[in-house]
Amino acid sequence: MTTIDNYNKNKGEDVYSKIQKGKMYFMEQGIKKSGRNKFHKFQYYELKDLLPVVLRWMEDNHMSNHYNFSSTEGIMIIRDEDTMTSASFSIPLPPVNMENPFQAMQVIGGLQTYARRYLLIQAFDIEELDAIDCIDTKKVPKQRKTQQTAKESKPTTTEIVNMFHEVERSLNNENKELNQINFYSKADELYHDKQGYSDVVAMFDRGMKKAKQTSNYVTY
Repeated sequence: MTTIDNYNKNKGEDVYSKIQKGKMYFMEQGIKKSGRNKFHKFQYYELKDLLPVVLRWMEDNHMSNHYNFSSTEGIMIIRDEDTMTSASFSIPLPPVNMENPFQAMQVIGGLQTYARRYLLIQAFDIEELDAIDCIDTKKVPKQRKTQQTAKESKPTTTEIVNMFHEVERSLNNENKELNQINFYSKADELYHDKQGYSDVVAMFDRGMKKAKQTSNYVTY
């Protein structure tokens, strides 16, 4: 009786030979890139572009994959469910040094998403344009202008205080208690992609520290 296991063994197929065939499969699919870098004007693969094709191919070929992440490395393991052989691929991860737990989790989540995408690209030799190759040095503004723009975009102390009070007002309007979790969450909702976010959070942290040393009331 010829079973799938016997067939694969007779043909010498293991996880590596299947992955090699997978490389040809992905090349023939013509996967479209939905990500776009507006600054450097190039397109790239997002995880949502790759996963439908990857998962369908793995299901059809009795394959599976899973990820392991540490503070320094992301690892993807692909296993052939027919032969129980596996192959691993890894990518280094940069350190996350942030005191704010909400900011840290956002960064960690983003790193893992990027790592999963690059691990799939690595495993199946999916062609991807390197962002470094897309940088046109002629379009990079002079250092003086860059510094001037950064200086102009950084909020003043008054603006930071106003941002802080806006978080307070939003929590008050929603009848939420002014505590660390609620403040971090609301500040992240309002300002996570804006200049001054870290200053607003730092202002709250200083107030909390002062309150613990003096009273239960936070003042600024």
